[in-house]
Amino acid sequence: MFAGILKSEGYKMNLALAIIHYNENQYLDKLFSTISKSSLLPNKIVFIDNNSDINPINIIKKYDNLNIEYIRSDKNLLFTRGMNIAIRLAMKSNADVIGIMNSDMYVQNNTFEEIIKHINGPNIVAVTPNIRNIINTKDIFCPIKYTGIFKKSSYPQSNDLICETDFAIGASLFVKKDILEKTGLFYEPYLHGTDDFEMCDKLRKYGKILYIKTTNIYHRDSNERKDAPSKKNEFFEKLHNKNWYIYCLRNKPTAIIYIVLSMFSNLYKWVINKNIIAKWRLFGTINGIKETVYHLTNTNKYLD
Repeated sequence: MFAGILKSEGYKMNLALAIIHYNENQYLDKLFSTISKSSLLPNKIVFIDNNSDINPINIIKKYDNLNIEYIRSDKNLLFTRGMNIAIRLAMKSNADVIGIMNSDMYVQNNTFEEIIKHINGPNIVAVTPNIRNIINTKDIFCPIKYTGIFKKSSYPQSNDLICETDFAIGASLFVKKDILEKTGLFYEPYLHGTDDFEMCDKLRKYGKILYIKTTNIYHRDSNERKDAPSKKNEFFEKLHNKNWYIYCLRNKPTAIIYIVLSMFSNLYKWVINKNIIAKWRLFGTINGIKETVYHLTNTNKYLD
């Protein structure tokens, strides 16, 4: 078994994982047991617990064959702030590749080996594996192409086992450390959602993102949660909506034209029919614009 190092065409690469966790203890045994049986073991795992209701430390202690650095936050930092802490610590290790993962998933025996093998290719900056639904394992829900933050994502169409992709979800993204040093980490004001769109935009400036179907990661679909209260759903809907408008103003301000047009009923139908903006992105348009203006004029609220 490899111990965090894979030799590929005379070159060896080390892997470190940055994992974010919140109230998903029921998935941890499966996650760590599959990692511990991998054909390639990560050199280091930085595990950030976002102040879960039940401390997962007793589960983590069972896997002493893994080099896990456990950090429990005194509050829920949500995805971007918690993950950035984990990534920074992972980057301090002797790692060439940083794996960004959620805790509600598990890997196949060859997952890390396949990722390292393919990320070593020319002009490759990041790799994402096939991501399947943890319950219905035939369901693949990671998009391979997207036409932009303003249009609907499409699902895998290519029959190729290895192909270039525009987008990879932040729950399972493996990036070369030297590229992260250039792009910077996740944009923290997003907190949760839209962060992976922006990260992929930044990554593609330096090279290609590969989508590989030679291995799978199994991930819980958040839409299948039975215990999610309606208030929490409303919170995330508003948060994602706000994030999208911030993204538009920061990165693609011309899309504001379509947002304004979509506020008028006749033009709304035209915008949707032309697939210029995904319909769900128009949820709470006026509130979303208000939130965006507030964010841009009160940056310390999100950047402190």
